[in-house]
Amino acid sequence: MQLVVKQKNGGAKEFRFTQGPISIGRAANCQVFLPDRSVSKEHAVISATSEGKWIVEDLGSANKTYLNDEAIHKTEIKTGDCLRIIDFTLEINLEDNNHTDKPIHLEDTFHLEAALATPLHETIVRKTDAGHAPAMRLAAKRLTDFSQAAEAICEADSLEKLLLTLVEYCVKAVRCTSCLVCFKKPADRPDALSGRQKPKWSESSAK
Repeated sequence: MQLVVKQKNGGAKEFRFTQGPISIGRAANCQVFLPDRSVSKEHAVISATSEGKWIVEDLGSANKTYLNDEAIHKTEIKTGDCLRIIDFTLEINLEDNNHTDKPIHLEDTFHLEAALATPLHETIVRKTDAGHAPAMRLAAKRLTDFSQAAEAICEADSLEKLLLTLVEYCVKAVRCTSCLVCFKKPADRPDALSGRQKPKWSESSAK
């Protein structure tokens, strides 16, 4: 099966699978990862039946799954069908038999095409504010970690929880023994939180 995922006003990404189930959602462990807060963590799943048919099922999502612009719960899909989840479309081709690579795995879904064009030993430095720049090369695990951190940050419902989350992920990311996170408006005293790891991050104090 070939899935071409497109985002409104965004790019496209191609996935290939030889078997199901194929999880779709906002959670970092989904095989088709859709990074939008309006997408449920486990939004939908595509599965194969014993008869060789492919079925898509909405997993009780808040914003529904649409097949050819009709809301569905569970139904068969075929080549040429188009799934829509929020601003994402998933074009389906079940007859993609020309690609013989091994089945796709979770971390493979995060690989960037730019990685194939850049030798492993090279370091790329670029201006982040440039009008145009080549795609960045990132390890799949780093993208998974970034997705999990972004999700945790979005779920923080207070400044204190946000600071705690940032301290926790900073300590994990750089494996340090302590760190300081600070928010400050130009004319205000900063709100700060420090953390210490012993050996795991376990303490925090607000200042």
